[in-house]
Parts: sequence; structure tokens; C-alpha cells
Amino acid sequence: MHTMRLTLIAVAIFGTGSLAAPVPGEDLKGMFSTSVDVARRGEDLKGMFTTSHDAEKRGEDLKGMFTTSHDAEKRGEDLKGMFSTSHDAEKRGEDLKGMFSTSHDAEKRGEDLKGMFTTSHDAEKRGEDLKGMFSTSVDVARRGEDLKGMFTTSHDAEKRGEDLKGMFTTSHDAEKRGEDLKGMFTTSHDAEKRGEDLKGMFSTSVDVEARGEDLKGMFTTSHDAEKRGEDLKGMFSTSVDIEARGEDLKGMFTTSHDAEKRGEDLKGMFTTSHDAEKRGEDLKGMFSTSMDVEARGEDLKGMFTTSVDNE
Repeated sequence: MHTMRLTLIAVAIFGTGSLAAPVPGEDLKGMFSTSVDVARRGEDLKGMFTTSHDAEKRGEDLKGMFTTSHDAEKRGEDLKGMFSTSHDAEKRGEDLKGMFSTSHDAEKRGEDLKGMFTTSHDAEKRGEDLKGMFSTSVDVARRGEDLKGMFTTSHDAEKRGEDLKGMFTTSHDAEKRGEDLKGMFTTSHDAEKRGEDLKGMFSTSVDVEARGEDLKGMFTTSHDAEKRGEDLKGMFSTSVDIEARGEDLKGMFTTSHDAEKRGEDLKGMFTTSHDAEKRGEDLKGMFSTSMDVEARGEDLKGMFTTSVDNE
């Protein structure tokens, strides 16, 4: 076979070796090494490229180059090794279970989670555990008793009221309280007596007429009031009538002949009442305390938001 090929190539290149005169067409054939017989030339070319007429055989050769199999099923088996996957979905699921540590049994999974959160299925038991966290007692009545110690409150509202009396220094006897306040404002129950005391402060006389006489000495006037009035008219343009002068002085000191009336005026200055009992009632508003201690105890219960009867 190889010998034949070499012979054909030599003939194509060098010709037949005839001594006959060369023909131009024949010469050209030798120059380009071409064969008149295209079919024969095709056979020669087959040897140059080592190709086979049998397409099936060629396919077999290519299989070796790419190491691929015509059998798709076999190819699938080979790929299984590359990706480590199983055709059996159920088996694959079993493999994944190991990756995520999950159980098919939902109930068992729930049991595992219980350990993570330390929770109990028994709601009642859970409630008992929480009681320790918040230090709360199931017995509301008992809890109320504990709170009593926190706010130092007594079940006996009347007793609580007695304790508060010391805080505000208030007396059950409003009348007595009024008497105590009298010392604070140095006021007398006797308004008339108070008026007498004020007379000394302003050096005024109950007798306005006598007061007019005293003023005469201040201005070196004559025993004769009429004459003195005449002298003073030039100096002060005042009236000769001393009695009228006394009336003028009343405006200066705003004093009244009636000491009792003066005492009434002073009552407005100190806003005190003759009636000590009434004064005691007024003071109750200052300290917001009630004469009824038992009622006061009830009010305090709201401050501490505790109930006397916790049950």
C-alpha cells in the first residue's frame, strides 16, 4: 500500500520518465504535481491527511480525543462521580440531613429546640419558673401584705391619721389651734383693747378737743384759743376754731374717737377673727388637714395606691 503511494507521488512529481518530447500541458502537470484523474488524486490526498472513508471509524477515533461516550446513560453515570450526586432523591435527602442536622420527625425537632430556649411544654410549670424571675407571688393578698412594709402604711386608717398629726402639728381641737395662732399675730380677742393699744403708737387722744389743746403748746399759742386762732390764721391759713383744727388732725393720723371702731379697722390688717374657732377652720385650708383623722387616713391611702383590704 505504501509502495503504491510513493510510486504515485513520484510519477506526479517527476512524470513517467519518457524520452518523448515534452508537451506543454504535460509539463504543467509536472510543475503542479496534479493528476488528470481527480478521483485518483483524491485517493492520494487521503493518505496525506490519514483520514478514513468510514465516518463511523472516524467517530471512534474522535471518542479517544474527547473521551466521551455515545451512551448518554453511561455519561450520566460518569458525571455522578464528578458532582457526587445520587439519582435517588430520597438518598440525597438523607445525605443533606447530616449537613443541617435536621430531623424528619417534627416532634423530635421540637424537643431539641426546647433545650435551646429552656422552655417547658407545661405552661403552668413555666409560670412557676417566671415567678422566681420577677419575685412575684401568686397570692395577691400576700403580695399586698408585703407592699404594706414598703410604704409603712397601716391597715388602721384612723391610726394613720394620728401619725400624720405629728407631721403637720395640727390639733383635733380647731378652737385650740385658733388660740395658738393668736400669739403669732399678737392680736387680742378684745378689739376694743387693741384699739386702746394703738392709741399709744400714734399718740392720739380719744378726746379730739383735748388734742387740739395740746397742739396749741407746739406752736406757742395763747391760752385764749380765739386769739391763737387769729395768730395761726396768718401762718397756716387755718381756722380759728380749734375744734375744727382737731378735725383736720384726724385726717393726718386717720384715727377715730371710737377706740372700738379702731380695733375693727386693725382686724383687716392682720386678717384675724375674734372667733378663735373660726380661725382654726381657716387654718385647716393652709395645711389641707381634716378634723376627721379617720377621713385623712382614707385620703392617704390614695397617695400610696395601697388598699386597706388587699383581698
